[in-house]
Amino acid sequence: GRETGIHTSAPDLVEKYGSFFKITLPDNASVTNDANTPTAMCCDPELLREIYDRPEDFQKMGWKDSTTRKNGTGAGLFPSDDDEPLYHQASRILRPAFSQKGMKEYFPIIQNSTMLLARRFESASTDAKLIDTHKIMSAFTFDVISKVCFSHDFGSLTSDEPNEFLTHLENTVDAAVTMRKYPSKALGTAGLVLSGQAAKSAAASKYRQAVNQSMLNERKALLGTLQPSSSDPATGGAEEASANAKTAAPNDMLTRMLTEADPVTGQKLPDDNIMAQITTFLVAGHDSTSSTITTLLYNVCLNPDVERRVYEEVVGVCGADPDAPITWAQLASLPYCNTVLQENMRLYPAAPAFFKRTRADRAVLLGKYELPPATDIEINTWGLARNPAVWPEPTKFDPGRWTEESARGRSPFASLPFSYGTRGCIGRQLSLLEQRMALAYLVRKFHLTVDPSSDLKVDAWVFTNPEGVRIKVTPRAPPSSSSSVVLHHHCPGTVTPDPASSQQHQHDLDSLPE
Repeated sequence: GRETGIHTSAPDLVEKYGSFFKITLPDNASVTNDANTPTAMCCDPELLREIYDRPEDFQKMGWKDSTTRKNGTGAGLFPSDDDEPLYHQASRILRPAFSQKGMKEYFPIIQNSTMLLARRFESASTDAKLIDTHKIMSAFTFDVISKVCFSHDFGSLTSDEPNEFLTHLENTVDAAVTMRKYPSKALGTAGLVLSGQAAKSAAASKYRQAVNQSMLNERKALLGTLQPSSSDPATGGAEEASANAKTAAPNDMLTRMLTEADPVTGQKLPDDNIMAQITTFLVAGHDSTSSTITTLLYNVCLNPDVERRVYEEVVGVCGADPDAPITWAQLASLPYCNTVLQENMRLYPAAPAFFKRTRADRAVLLGKYELPPATDIEINTWGLARNPAVWPEPTKFDPGRWTEESARGRSPFASLPFSYGTRGCIGRQLSLLEQRMALAYLVRKFHLTVDPSSDLKVDAWVFTNPEGVRIKVTPRAPPSSSSSVVLHHHCPGTVTPDPASSQQHQHDLDSLPE
């Protein structure tokens, strides 16, 4: 087929073989899997509930020996295994920063970045140019994550020149997608060398390492940790200087990683792990959300009634002034917009699959199935989203699925765009804020249509890579006071987490903002 990745064939496999079946994957189909690993595909919500409720039997494994780790990403939060103590240490240090309190602190960054994004849309309208949706959304989400996590402005939205980091990342993604087109990792590696893509990918890794090291060194200097203070400890001068340096430094992830100790072990993160976390946040922290907003706008454009209802709700709650900032409280009062987000994440989940591995020391029972030791379970999010046993008319874009009435009784494991449990996406709340803000602000300010030249193609590496969506932008005229537009001030709320579940559903949109 024209698209590459197991996500494209999973729906057909589910329709043919059901919601749980044995599958043999080529050794280049997954970062953590190879052809010799016994594998099953699971797109059954009830079996997924059991998997996530039994973390002692089903774990995230296989990353430490992967080519991804060996090629320079390091042991960041995403590419780490459950049995790595450093993962748990980093998780305990970093997760508090993604709390409600943290999101409110970062909210002005998202507001400002969204306004810059709107200026790019406005410029395209003035110049009668089409928007290359994924490219501009990558610039938007990259600027947000770099400012939120590292207080660093790469200027992706304000510069006319391509961002060097994103250009290098495109080379990495292209190489990863090309690798999937070969029948094995060995042939793929040879093909990348011969085509020159391997050299580009290596250069990209080297560039990212240099960027990471530069940001780390600059922050260390700001915190005064590169050179010990000459103050007399007996006078308390050193402690005072350290406290002052921390106060002067930005209150972001980088400062947190350099200054906070793990509450369990009492240890701080080593520099090489901080470097790995920088890579994880800059890459995974922007790429998944940019892909999601790309398909979000695509689906809204293709469904004029959905666009109309989004516009009416936003104007009814936030006012008709297309340039007025949208506040935290207003963003929390857009229930129909939330259903649109939910449905887009169901139909086009940015992470095409998650893998869990059974225990290596014994067989494990899952439902009625006995799985051999060290069996991989591929949780294919696209197969789940298009499973007709779970979703009526699964390929139809229908936000109405997510009203309370429609969702009543549905398993919270029927859609897993952020995975679930302790290994659920740490940045899900930040991603939801970016999605909400982009949708509300852009649809209020512009009428968006998909240009006939568009040809959506969704390849996948670690995340999906939706390309070919070209949007035409037309500025809206604010409705007059005599306008006959009917404003929707209320729509049934989004689905709430199953109270029987042991943990809150990871993409419960009612939890943020408040």
